[in-house]
Amino acid sequence: QLRLAVKLRKPLTLHTREADEDTERILKEEVPRDHKIHVHCFSDSPEFAHRLLEHFANLYIGITGIITYSSNANTAEVIRKTVEPWRASLPKSPEIDVHPGDLDALEVDHQELVQECADLENSPVNSDPPTDPPKAIVYDNLPPLRILLETDAPFMTPSNLYDDIEGLKRGTKLSLSHSAMIPWTAQFVADVAGDGWDADSCVAPSWMLSLLQGVVRRQFASNAFKSTHMATNQWRLLSYSHPRREFQYTQIQFSNPATKLNSTNTSVRPAKGYLAQNSNTNTKYGNKPTKHSKMGKKKSSTPGEENLLLPTPPSALPIVDTHTHVASTYEFYRIRYKEGKHESVYDFLNGMFKDRSVEAVVDVWCEAPVRPLWKEFADAALDLEKWGGTQYWFAIGVHPHDAKKYTDEVEKDLIEAASHPRCVSWGEMGLDYHYDNSPRDIQQDVFTRQLRQAVKLGKPLTIHTREADDDTERILKAEVPKDHRIHIHCFTDTPEFAQRLLDHFPNLYIGITGVMTYATNENTSQVVRNLVKEATADPDSPSPLRILLETDAPYMVPANLYDDLPEIKGKKLPICHSAMIPWTAKFVADVAGEGWDADRVLREARDNARKMYGV
Repeated sequence: QLRLAVKLRKPLTLHTREADEDTERILKEEVPRDHKIHVHCFSDSPEFAHRLLEHFANLYIGITGIITYSSNANTAEVIRKTVEPWRASLPKSPEIDVHPGDLDALEVDHQELVQECADLENSPVNSDPPTDPPKAIVYDNLPPLRILLETDAPFMTPSNLYDDIEGLKRGTKLSLSHSAMIPWTAQFVADVAGDGWDADSCVAPSWMLSLLQGVVRRQFASNAFKSTHMATNQWRLLSYSHPRREFQYTQIQFSNPATKLNSTNTSVRPAKGYLAQNSNTNTKYGNKPTKHSKMGKKKSSTPGEENLLLPTPPSALPIVDTHTHVASTYEFYRIRYKEGKHESVYDFLNGMFKDRSVEAVVDVWCEAPVRPLWKEFADAALDLEKWGGTQYWFAIGVHPHDAKKYTDEVEKDLIEAASHPRCVSWGEMGLDYHYDNSPRDIQQDVFTRQLRQAVKLGKPLTIHTREADDDTERILKAEVPKDHRIHIHCFTDTPEFAQRLLDHFPNLYIGITGVMTYATNENTSQVVRNLVKEATADPDSPSPLRILLETDAPYMVPANLYDDLPEIKGKKLPICHSAMIPWTAKFVADVAGEGWDADRVLREARDNARKMYGV
């Protein structure tokens, strides 16, 4: 693609993630140094960005709302390093030490320049530079700030946007982003950039956006962006109503946007059927805020490690987490809490589960190639003291994301692992048409291969399916006996799909995670309502509620947990763990209605875990 693009003299829009060396090598081999390059949604190391910026004179770094997330420090550091040469090249006025350029030497009054910026904001094409010669010198002498603003919509809503939204229930997140959110990304960039870029000094974010319009036009050789003037300080989102969360609103007003300037979005994705978003964290960018910064007045960071210990749960009954990722959860913990007190995975679990009645976990290994670490954990399972009294079991398979890496050697390793006495399931395996990280035909082939091996070995099945209803159903019905034990993990697809599977497979259970508590997901709640109706159809002989409770840790902290954590004041826990399951049970009970509470849900799910996995 690079060769074709260079041959056609097309600018390049690049995606690179954790592939620094190969991306850099291929670019330097195939692309002329003066070619126009947009490195989209940059989140890799600042050193990598610096090498690219040094080599390619017309390369720009794409900045999305991900810069506002506490999980991403790299992009903010790229901004700082990008601003440093910009700032170093500017002489400072003794009177106005934050303003770029020596205004006295140019005989330009500071207030004139402020007014010029205001005029820019109000002009129909407000990204044009000033025409007055002295002021033009101030602008023209600036080296370009080599970034492009983008959303990557529908993903990555800027987290600082929530500071300006009133009436949104604490912990609720917008389910999609769109181009009108770019000013908040600009505001965050300004705060990271520091002195000279704060909103009160007229240079940013308004002036930053002004400068960037020129960058966009140079990069994409287009004047079409001139028509994107935003003439109002309100943008209406789609009407939204969610009865489960007991709030309702028909519009969200962005009452204090960071700027009224044009906001040109240089990267937006076509929408998929299910618009997921991951804006579950608050802003933390690590530098000292400027005194003018509105955001700088607010402290925002990852909640302290002590908050992972959780308040008193809605139920004290024993917990069985039927789907968690123990190694990944501990790795996330070490990343988020670099000075964390738990120095081993066993210490971590003992700390998290202390006095929390976590009876058993089913740890899921689903990478290709197979991680050898599974054996260390499984062999240590009989040492209950090491695991803090929690029974350790595991499932192993290959996730559809890794289907393209599935080989005969991988399958051999899976068969070996499946023979271990602590292995209770094959999975997670299945189809994921939301992300399509592996080609669909390969996903289907690998899913079929794994099902045949699991059925042959008599192993229960842990299934991942997302936006692949027809193919998942077809393959399951073709390959799996009706009485086989099946766990449809973290179900979020249609209630109709769930019902067809439940009707066909009498030993199939629906996996419920914290995602059920999110305002963006109504499907899982409707599935639970249908299951409750079926289970209670005969009051004299109620049938089991066919669900399993799981976390899918380290992901999907139950949203209702924050109702019991007022001390963290809207911040988000960076990881989930098995002791959070009672909050999911509480939410299930609330959806189920009269006669249900967290205790009853936990008891039913506990019985189902025994039937499904024998744990």
